[in-house]
Amino acid sequence: MSLIKGFWDRLAVRSVRFAVLTVAAIGIVVGVLGTVSFNAAVEYTNTSEFCTSCHTMEWAADEWRESDHYSNASGQRAGCADCHVPDAFFPKMVAKVRASSDVWHQIRGTIDTREKYDERREYLAEKVQDWLVRTDSATCRSCHTAEAMNLEVQSRRGRNQHQQAKEDGETCIECHEGVAHKRPAPSFDF
Repeated sequence: MSLIKGFWDRLAVRSVRFAVLTVAAIGIVVGVLGTVSFNAAVEYTNTSEFCTSCHTMEWAADEWRESDHYSNASGQRAGCADCHVPDAFFPKMVAKVRASSDVWHQIRGTIDTREKYDERREYLAEKVQDWLVRTDSATCRSCHTAEAMNLEVQSRRGRNQHQQAKEDGETCIECHEGVAHKRPAPSFDF
């Protein structure tokens, strides 16, 4: 009797170990697959093809395709995420949540036509510009650094303005508003 009881006790211990190891292995596999899937989704939603596939972004995409950020002498192209999505994880997630408001406004019908989009253009541009000022134009500076600028090849005006902006602690967007998209026509509320 004690031999049988001992067998069942050992079997129970082995079964518990097996169950724990199985649950741990499944947890690791699910965690890895979840992380890989999440990262793939984030990377896919950072592509310009994804951003410009939305009906509402057609007009912004047309402007981008006409800008120096799309085609230039150096052959470098800045995509949507390069300007609108930071590299660091938490700021990137904040940007993703912020961008979801565009989807919401598309669904609600507040920017679903060119006319409605143009009516809100100034507000939309101000939101992005305010964010760029608050972040010290971090996404601009991920490509354009003051240390890498060769001021000698810039025009006298550009050289002076870049030096002055550096001394005054100004951000890129304060001078380079509308660099990839048309500047919105200001509305006057008197």
